[in-house]
Amino acid sequence: MKRFVFLYFIVFISSLFVGRFAFSPFNMDELAKTILVDVRLPRIVAASLVGASLSLAGLAFQNVFRNYLAGPNILGVTSGAAFGAVVAIMLFSFNPYFVQMFAFV
Repeated sequence: MKRFVFLYFIVFISSLFVGRFAFSPFNMDELAKTILVDVRLPRIVAASLVGASLSLAGLAFQNVFRNYLAGPNILGVTSGAAFGAVVAIMLFSFNPYFVQMFAFV
């Protein structure tokens, strides 16, 4: 477990400095600081929070059914989301936000 935490922090720090605009942590100008703080850091934090939320949702789903191999297709979650997306595409094809909303609901 300690290995995974260490690996997570290594990937977290290294992903701050990898991208279209490459810069070094030792030589940063004002533009690099802006890119780092306003663009890359929020994306990395959001991706980490989404990943943690999905893993906790999967854990809760497996504990509800007391089945460690339970997946989202047991209750038809994936089929319901696909049906909602199809309905949104048929009715509101001009707006992609409706597709996401209908697939979620």
